[in-house]
Amino acid sequence: MPQPGRATTTLSGTQTSAFDNTGLAADTKVDASTAQFQTAADVAIRVGGNPRACYHGGQVLGQSPPSTPWSTMHDRYGMVVRDAGLFQLEGVEFFDYGDGVSMDAQGDANGVSPRALKYSRDDCVENDFLNSGTIDSSFFDGCYDGMSSEEYASVLDAARTWS
Repeated sequence: MPQPGRATTTLSGTQTSAFDNTGLAADTKVDASTAQFQTAADVAIRVGGNPRACYHGGQVLGQSPPSTPWSTMHDRYGMVVRDAGLFQLEGVEFFDYGDGVSMDAQGDANGVSPRALKYSRDDCVENDFLNSGTIDSSFFDGCYDGMSSEEYASVLDAARTWS
């Protein structure tokens, strides 16, 4: 992911609170390769704001015991991407969330290549706006759905697909 000229935000070490930045500048890279999120927040990471942002690396570890009801897990997300056209995600490991990654608006994603999504008790990738893109080199384990796309609002182009 090294790309000259990109502004970089670096996250490192143990993160006990959520990362919430929906005002990223275009072409921003978030480098979390040495970060580990351990937060009880319903959304561990929320990113977006402008096109061509990239989030790289790290771990996002949920804090919910196995007895947590599905109705509660359904509303917990490892990452929510909002208003970030051509967003790139790579090399992140998500564990113990309802949804691993959620694309929360039309046109948010281009490439989603998390390293692993494990024990995601709802969807590994939630794509309710039918965004196009590629999922590559990812391990999904323990997900109810590998990828969901339950349209709950009008989408601009229903012909968009993932590969």
